[in-house]
Amino acid sequence: MLDAGSSERWTLRRKETAGWAKVADIGSRGDTFIGMACDAAGVSLLTNRRMITLSNAAPRSVGLSDRINPGVTSSLLRVGDQVFVGANLGEFGGGLQRIDQRTGKVSDLQRNDAVDPCEAVLDKQCDPVNGVTPAPWDSNCVIAAVGLVHMFTSGRLVEVCGDRIEPFYAKPIPQFGDKMGKEPFNHIAFFGANRAGDTLWVVGINGLYQFRDRKLANFAPLPAFRRVGGVRVSFDLPGVVLVKTDINQSVSLSGSVPMLVPR
Repeated sequence: MLDAGSSERWTLRRKETAGWAKVADIGSRGDTFIGMACDAAGVSLLTNRRMITLSNAAPRSVGLSDRINPGVTSSLLRVGDQVFVGANLGEFGGGLQRIDQRTGKVSDLQRNDAVDPCEAVLDKQCDPVNGVTPAPWDSNCVIAAVGLVHMFTSGRLVEVCGDRIEPFYAKPIPQFGDKMGKEPFNHIAFFGANRAGDTLWVVGINGLYQFRDRKLANFAPLPAFRRVGGVRVSFDLPGVVLVKTDINQSVSLSGSVPMLVPR
């Protein structure tokens, strides 16, 4: 947990049996905190101007080569020396970026083979990225979950392997008036993705998807949610906890959308 209550210093804390233990104090330098990624090797903190890496060695900070895409929420994933940053700006897009922790170089990850950015495989003008996770079937690839509910519903899963960006999965929603042979306008919006062993878990606006060996292995509709301490949560599906959030309503007409946490 990062305590960013002070304008001058931030405190990183780790949950232990006895409570929250302080790990490090970090000078904010007037930066805006964006997000945090962590794994067994350490913790990466992202601000609007720096990438800060905390490990067994001394903390290291590098300046960013370019601006980070704005988002009402940001999803961070650390893979080796690279950090993937998905931005969710609702109807205003968001997109996906990759940061080299060694140099601070920021790369936009986009693929637009169409004139209209909203018909692209991945484009920051139209695509809110709500989650990024390693692909279980290839350690060199990650999966990005794209989803937007605003008047219409759009979304897809995108596979990124180095600089190669490919569509992975999309589920059309047939609408009244759709013409035979014409691509439907609406697709299921995805709001979270996570890897657990050999399984890719993805939560969409309509339910929970499981993929193994690049194939859809199972689908379960969203269960009923109950309030626990003011939070709408469900423990009904094995393997995951589902939580509903309203934060997207500030940038879209999505209402409450589900997030997932593997367990």
